[in-house]
Amino acid sequence: MDAQTISIGVPVYNEEETLVQSLESIVKGVLELEQKSNIILCFNGTTDHGRDLAENFSNKIYPLEIISSPKGKPSAVKAIANHSNRDILIYVDADVIVNKSCFKNIINLFSSDVMAVTGRPIPYTSNNLVSNILNARMSHPGIEISKSGGSKPFLHGRIYAIRKSTLGKIDQDFSDAIGDDTFLSHYLLLNYGKDSIACCHNANVQYQPATSVKSWWNKWSRIWQDLDNLYKNHPEFLPVKNSVKTKIDWKNVPARDIPLFLCERVLHYGGKTYFNIIKNYKETKWIRLEDTQKVRL
Repeated sequence: MDAQTISIGVPVYNEEETLVQSLESIVKGVLELEQKSNIILCFNGTTDHGRDLAENFSNKIYPLEIISSPKGKPSAVKAIANHSNRDILIYVDADVIVNKSCFKNIINLFSSDVMAVTGRPIPYTSNNLVSNILNARMSHPGIEISKSGGSKPFLHGRIYAIRKSTLGKIDQDFSDAIGDDTFLSHYLLLNYGKDSIACCHNANVQYQPATSVKSWWNKWSRIWQDLDNLYKNHPEFLPVKNSVKTKIDWKNVPARDIPLFLCERVLHYGGKTYFNIIKNYKETKWIRLEDTQKVRL
């Protein structure tokens, strides 16, 4: 990745409780990079004191470029892309702890065929049985794989990188959708092929996952709604619908965790069946999951 430059983009919405800790970990990751880099924070509709915290951090600890956008993560993603003059954009959430080598490992995976690289969000460990069931897949990176073979074939919204030139092309064709990682994944697979998204197994960020079935349902019903809307509004992506389907690599599931995975699969397929029954009667809306908005020191 010689001669490439990098922007770390952080969309922020009412995350004052986690922002400073996340920024501290982001800075440690940036300092590991050999390439020229900067950090861009985009506050999108924030009503808390997060911007004051960011400005204080920028003045005293590490310089940040702080911008604003209309409310919504897609608006923030687009504003960061428009503000940056760098070659690679790494997007990371403001409620995660970034592994020190995360950014470096992501950048090292870029090649002439790779348009985007996804990292690996890892949930905090828990002694809560319900939480361990809900998050069984994410707690074991590499266990969920593509049904057609190979790594999980789409971007993780909490941490991914993309070429700015690629994002610019998408912006020309689908200006309102570039901040949606579901849309980005389908666009890349359709237009650049299955090898255009690389999965970096050692680019980790830690996050507080959903800890209740209610939060799990709010999260997944919205994901399923997004997918339905994507195929309805953009039928051109139907040819790659099967390419994003995943399965569990059961032979690599630790024996002690097989019961957790079995329970998670029953919940997942049961939830999806229920969603398909009710989706024509009730529109699913984004609900902020308060139990996920935490970091561990």
